[in-house]
Amino acid sequence: MPADSTPILIHGGTVLVQSQSSPGPCELHAGWDVLVTGGRSAYVGPRDTSRIPEGCEIVDASETIVMPGFVNAHTHVAMSLFRGYGQDLRLREWLETRIWPAEARMTREDVYWGAMLACAEMIRAGVTTFCDMYFFMDAVAEAASETGLRAALSQGMMGMTAEDRRRTWRASTDLFDAWHGAADGRIRVMLGPHAPYTCPPAFLEEVGRESARIGAPVHIHLAETRKEVEDCLGMYGKSPVQIAVDSGLAGVRLLAVHCVHVTEDDITLLTSSRAAVVHCPASNMNLACGIAPVSRMVSRGVTVGLGTDGAASGSTHDMFASMRIGTLAQKHREMDPTVVPADNALWMATRGGALSMGLEDVGTIAVGMRADLICVDTLGSHFQPAHDIPACLVHCAAPGDVKMVIVDGRILKRGDELLSLDEEDVLRKTRQIAAHLIPR
Repeated sequence: MPADSTPILIHGGTVLVQSQSSPGPCELHAGWDVLVTGGRSAYVGPRDTSRIPEGCEIVDASETIVMPGFVNAHTHVAMSLFRGYGQDLRLREWLETRIWPAEARMTREDVYWGAMLACAEMIRAGVTTFCDMYFFMDAVAEAASETGLRAALSQGMMGMTAEDRRRTWRASTDLFDAWHGAADGRIRVMLGPHAPYTCPPAFLEEVGRESARIGAPVHIHLAETRKEVEDCLGMYGKSPVQIAVDSGLAGVRLLAVHCVHVTEDDITLLTSSRAAVVHCPASNMNLACGIAPVSRMVSRGVTVGLGTDGAASGSTHDMFASMRIGTLAQKHREMDPTVVPADNALWMATRGGALSMGLEDVGTIAVGMRADLICVDTLGSHFQPAHDIPACLVHCAAPGDVKMVIVDGRILKRGDELLSLDEEDVLRKTRQIAAHLIPR
């Protein structure tokens, strides 16, 4: 699905503009226009009729907030098939008795339809970009390509045995060769070593060398649980963060997911190596892993994005919920209501996630940036009176408020209608697959 060549004028909305480099206060411009041509924002400012090209589609954005689409910076989209399965179990029990046995039954077709289900949910919720790690990732790439979403994809890599290494290197190489830069550039491929407890340092060093050779960022789970940290210290005398950095994973761009149990020394390493962190508050709290020290990382200059994790642990791909849970959790953790204000949560859910994935032209509204935009309705009773729009977006808004979704200049959702997929067909197929994967 290439970028749409039809110009679009998003007219008369309240345009939310953010810093391109770091979290901070939003700017809100009532009655502004955004002109989209060739998949990018060509004009952002007050109405100027001289700028309206012939044949332009005009979208009435009055009574909406025009803002960057959400960037879900960490998920496992095919795990939508396991939503609610094994709820209220401890992480290890959840994995060993529920998730891993079900995943062993999955086929490539299952992963494709699970990804399609997640894409439908994400488009409805205003997500325009996602970062995913799983297996049969060519199927996820197909889903992203067909539905029009932007994606950074990585094959989950294991390195405990020689067979693990052969299999995951082959799958990762095939994914990179076939899909990096595909779908008119909407799809990028990263390297995805799962975690230090499934990928020993020698294997991570191989990944680091390959990352530098091909210029692919690295996507890895780090310091999610206390046990992971204790095991790494016991086996290697290093924290998970130190293992990753010492293995050369930060050579291109390190995307460190979770970082719940990090020390001040770890944060220093993340800062000095210019690594980015993805915070997944709903999943971390659901599995009782803890609450990452996000406000401290941000204050030290670490780029932080937000993610939902897979729907099996995070329940949904709702980035409104991730913003709300994330900021409330930080206030509670630090016992300080001033940390992670709404503007910062919005930045992490958009521009922060894009930068964490190395997407320099995504995640904010400005001339020349990719036209990945959403229009959020403000007329609902739960949104009014909107004394503070950023606060209402973070603490009050919901997926049902998203009235339009545009990715790369193409409209994927208009009103309640999804334009790039057959949602009824997706729901029918995934119900059949779920019955096979999780027998009653």
